[in-house]
Amino acid sequence: MKKEISVYIHIPFCKSKCYYCDFYSCANQEEQMDAYVHALVKEIEGYREKLKGYLVKTVFFGGGTPSILSLCQIQQIMESLHKNFMFTKAIEQSIEVNPGTIHDLKLRGYRELGMNRLSFGLQSTNDSLLKKIGRVHSYRQFEQNFKLAREIGFENISLDLMFSLPDETMEDLGRDLTRILSLRPDHISAYSLTLAEHTKMYTFKQENRYHFPDDEEDRGFYHLLCDTLSANGYPQYEISNFGKKKCLHNLTYWRNEDYVGIGAAAHSCFSNTRYHNISDIKTYIQGSPYEGVISLSQADRLSESLFLGLRLLKGVDIRRINKRFNIDLMSKYQEVIQRNLKDGLVEVVENHLRLTRRGLDLANVVMSDFV
Repeated sequence: MKKEISVYIHIPFCKSKCYYCDFYSCANQEEQMDAYVHALVKEIEGYREKLKGYLVKTVFFGGGTPSILSLCQIQQIMESLHKNFMFTKAIEQSIEVNPGTIHDLKLRGYRELGMNRLSFGLQSTNDSLLKKIGRVHSYRQFEQNFKLAREIGFENISLDLMFSLPDETMEDLGRDLTRILSLRPDHISAYSLTLAEHTKMYTFKQENRYHFPDDEEDRGFYHLLCDTLSANGYPQYEISNFGKKKCLHNLTYWRNEDYVGIGAAAHSCFSNTRYHNISDIKTYIQGSPYEGVISLSQADRLSESLFLGLRLLKGVDIRRINKRFNIDLMSKYQEVIQRNLKDGLVEVVENHLRLTRRGLDLANVVMSDFV
């Protein structure tokens, strides 16, 4: 019986760099897109033999802005994936799209190519806040694109929402949630603004250009978001994710299962080995994708499985962990588990070790205990 694996395709091109973005992406380099797509196809072909024993269960185009590619370029990549890999029958195929980079023909083309899930980079419904964080679309553009996608037949649409934005108020977030809920998306990913060094937003913070919410305000935003979405039919299944339809691709990461990353700066992890591609478009195009290869020990995979699994609201399946790693989890981590149980940060429910509501607010502290 073949194993299952997920495939991530990294598209690093953008119209412009968002002020908060710390991912590997480049603006105004459209002239390199054809050569980059050719390099992607070449890397996919290189995995043909390595993945012979696998069935691909999810494909995810992320970035950057994947929807900045032409439909023809997306088609070349998809054809290469289907030519070189075996797919499951119920495969989830997602693509991240930004408002203003898609239109009727492109969306219809995605459907014809087998794309069955869209992930919209919305971030906020407030045009003023969108400008402050360097987004180049308006809420009106997003709304038009979302409704068009529904008309064309996409039945699985996710939205990205950010909170704790500069000068944002609880009223702003409440308005975001009201507008989003009126559209009835299938999934919502919601993230607190992270101020990474070497980004424009970090510089704005240093210059005191805006008011940035403190930790207490940030938790207030998060609790409003969790309570509102839950009350409106969007169960939370991961620290930052809510939905009627879960993202199967991201569940691969949180369950610490095998995945392959194709493209500049992409990561892979399978057969107890982690691969890291070079974070440079020109070098990648020249045919030198790999930057590092790390062999993972059983202890590495165990700690990662716990760290990632605790992100899920259901938590870590104790029986599954015991079987996979031939251990007794509750005994091996007895001291750590007992301490966090006493502090009210974790609980054991239906044979799952999971974070409590209080534990969600201190998730990084709890997770670090298991590393």
